[in-house]
Amino acid sequence: MHPETDCLGVEYLSAVLKQAGHQTELVFDPMLFMDSVIRAGWLHRVIGFKKILLKEIKELNPDLVCFSVISDNYSWACRIAREIKKHTKVPIVFGGIHPTSVPGRVIRKDFVDFVVVGEGEHALLELTDALESGRSTRRIANVWSKKGRKIYRNPVRPLIQDLDSLPFPDKSIFSEIVPRFFDRYTTITSRGCPFSCTYCNNSYMKKLYMGKGKYLRRRSVGNVIEELRLAKRAGFREIIFHDETFNHDHAWLREFSERYGKEIGLPFFCWIYPANVREDTASMLRKAGCVAIEMGVQTHNKELGRNILNRRCSTKDTRKAIRLFKKESIHITTDNMVGLPLQKSDDVLEMARFYSENGVEFVQTYWLRYFPKTEIVKIARQMGLLDDEMMNRIEESENTSFFTHKGDTFNRELAKSVNSLYVLNMVPGRLSSFLIRHNIHRFLPPKPLYTFMLVVRKPRDFLSRKRRINFSGRKKMCLPRLYIYFTLKRIFNRRSLGD
Repeated sequence: MHPETDCLGVEYLSAVLKQAGHQTELVFDPMLFMDSVIRAGWLHRVIGFKKILLKEIKELNPDLVCFSVISDNYSWACRIAREIKKHTKVPIVFGGIHPTSVPGRVIRKDFVDFVVVGEGEHALLELTDALESGRSTRRIANVWSKKGRKIYRNPVRPLIQDLDSLPFPDKSIFSEIVPRFFDRYTTITSRGCPFSCTYCNNSYMKKLYMGKGKYLRRRSVGNVIEELRLAKRAGFREIIFHDETFNHDHAWLREFSERYGKEIGLPFFCWIYPANVREDTASMLRKAGCVAIEMGVQTHNKELGRNILNRRCSTKDTRKAIRLFKKESIHITTDNMVGLPLQKSDDVLEMARFYSENGVEFVQTYWLRYFPKTEIVKIARQMGLLDDEMMNRIEESENTSFFTHKGDTFNRELAKSVNSLYVLNMVPGRLSSFLIRHNIHRFLPPKPLYTFMLVVRKPRDFLSRKRRINFSGRKKMCLPRLYIYFTLKRIFNRRSLGD
């Protein structure tokens, strides 16, 4: 999980288990100073919560301990699970995209008893029922298990086609522990993605589920509205939709926009794919209540986009989408990748020039990350960019420093050019254009500028044009409050953290 927000996957799992009569509890580690924005290992060790977590787990005396694992928190999950096994005999389950990608490696850990591959709701429920009744767990679809050295590998079951059949996510499991997360309501209206970008886990998941049902599925508008009606009644004031691409189905979006505006009417944020933006997309979203969007651009280099990233989105598509959303006064954040194979400094500078001419509220920059089993790993391998040692680290590593918010492709030479993108977010439009045009980025330090940017940012980044809603900066703004909140919780020995 990400420590800066609640986890929809965990909330869905909890909802399904509770619906079947099981009891669930959350043990939460805020991972202070070891999150996706601020990393200071010595501070994390000083005020770490490992002992608190272990104490709370002992007090709860669970029948099963489950970890939601992504590559970023894999080393953390291994450390905590290892400590749990030292003090208890409780079975431990690892699920999530990292165990799904490399289940054979994860199941061999002596502190992992089960691995759930792929969608976990029905698999975890069946596993829990089997453990409770004493039945065999060796033939449960989606579940890998072991006895001694023998590993039982089971195929994935068909994808859940009717998403309306699932209960609404269990928000209480987080709200009781971390009420600070619940200024905004997070949800999702679909599963899967229409695209197969090489750097994304969908490029692997589509192959894993080949022949197991339609990969891209969407909840009915009525089902989504019913969930949000309950959220509104509970007092939530803003909505965040976590769909991979919110605008992939135009007919669904039209029906949703009409009903959402009338029946819910709360301001919301969503992710957009620029090539799917039609002339009326922005106006429909704005009419419904959309005040901010995040748009995946990744690169403005046509060859890199098609041959390296497997994206068919053009600069023309991006320019059109920006124009339409700006016309509707919708706050725009764009996602862009650096550190790509064959990427040159000129590509990054061209990206900066594009945004200086087509201004958006915030230009988000990410260094490429090589995640297990993604297609870009194969591409980089064929190009000689990854050797056997690096491949092993990608799939196996428990090294805390390997997966960081900088990524493993960071290099100082290219970082000089990336400064031009950071400049866009820190100074007014005309001045940033002047600085980029005169290559001032060459004289700026590459590494410290990123952290500095998080503090000194354009005022408009924290405001939508008409409302004081901090969607684009939601994680960064939340972090200082979380540090204060959890530190005070520990100092005052509050029960909710088990101290």
